[in-house]
Amino acid sequence: MFSKTSSAAMAAAAFALSLALVSPAVGATTTTLTANATNVAAAQPAKGGDARTLFGTTAPREGGQSLAQAVARQDNAYGRVPALRLFYTGLPDSWEHIRSQTGQRRLVVSFKADPVAVANGRFDSQLRHWFATAPTDARTWWSFWHEPEDNIEGGNFTAAQYRSAWNHVANLADAAHNEQLRATLILMCWSAEKGSHRDWHDYYAKNAIQVMGWDCYNAAWQAGNYRTPENLFAQVLEIADETGLPFGLGEFGSVLAKGDGNGADRAAWLDRSAAYLSRHGARFVTYFDSNIGVEFRLSDRNSRLAWKRAVSSS
Repeated sequence: MFSKTSSAAMAAAAFALSLALVSPAVGATTTTLTANATNVAAAQPAKGGDARTLFGTTAPREGGQSLAQAVARQDNAYGRVPALRLFYTGLPDSWEHIRSQTGQRRLVVSFKADPVAVANGRFDSQLRHWFATAPTDARTWWSFWHEPEDNIEGGNFTAAQYRSAWNHVANLADAAHNEQLRATLILMCWSAEKGSHRDWHDYYAKNAIQVMGWDCYNAAWQAGNYRTPENLFAQVLEIADETGLPFGLGEFGSVLAKGDGNGADRAAWLDRSAAYLSRHGARFVTYFDSNIGVEFRLSDRNSRLAWKRAVSSS
């Protein structure tokens, strides 16, 4: 059976970011932004095939909304969102259902299943069908088990089992011969920081991955600051250079920093981050516009308008 997305799924998907919210990385550069940032539309196009960085959001369901209603809410807030981030706690919905809820647009989709069972072929029939019926008229960045780091550290499965499952799923995707499908590993930005004591290579199935995806959050909000894009995304760019792969941000966001009452500083940070990521060729950047007990939603006018500018530049 295909499982459905929910607000609980997104909460689980983002729970691991709590480690990164405790404190900024050692030596992290922070800034309080007050001046108008670089116009996003003036940034350079994405490198290597995609014409421009796509900026989008999550689509959390609120108050019993359907996914289609949540998508419509995001479109009303930001203009038509060209890239949506979808989370599944199990196998994904059928493409017929996804398209009926989201329309024709680019998607960043993650799903989960037991890695050992995946590698042993238990879900081959469902996954083959899902890849075979995926859209050929819009890009899909698909990811098997995003943010696996805490699960591996918690003993749910090993890094070797995770990589083996990735290789298996990627082979199934390749069999669909759909150039719009992109195998995207999504890790926490925190895992690339020295303070995490992790090695991102542990999760990297080199022959399977086509795009490096990251979930990056501003951990300096409690101190009233926003980490500069140059600092926050330094490791992301270094790893892109090392692997030679394109990159994107499946999750990105910040709580409103202390003292930033009207969101003007967060808006400037969003403008600057969007311009920086576009200039460096990010394929997609989807803002985590959700409340998971920690408020990441862009509820203030200044922040909302800043992300609307990013979306309109896509």
